[in-house]
Amino acid sequence: MKRPGRIDRVIAVGALRSRAVAAVASGLLPEDVSLPPAELGKALDRTTPAEIREITATAIRLCLPEPGQNAPPPLDIATIERARASLKRPDIDPAIRREIDEDTALLVFLGLIVLLVGNTIGFGHFDPRRTGFMALH
Repeated sequence: MKRPGRIDRVIAVGALRSRAVAAVASGLLPEDVSLPPAELGKALDRTTPAEIREITATAIRLCLPEPGQNAPPPLDIATIERARASLKRPDIDPAIRREIDEDTALLVFLGLIVLLVGNTIGFGHFDPRRTGFMALH
């Protein structure tokens, strides 16, 4: 670095290979999920760190329990592959795309409900200058 606090050079990070992909993805998965690194690396081979983050977030959303369902579906390699397919190919099976879109919409809706209810009952307020809720004193 030539000038502290400034970016002197942009370093491009391209697609990662199996071992590196598995290391990045393992750090993004929930702590209670343990997938074999070799299988995880194979499922996510040649993806960028940004794609890995999006794929793991989509896979986690796919594993939310359905209404009335006691146990959520497992977060496994098949779910990771489904999430990657939805990112790479927008022309995937419409049923899978619809399921992913519905899950995303539900999460956004629930987040808004929490925000509105929290403001109404004095739980806290959202400060747009910061991320997250600020407690009322």
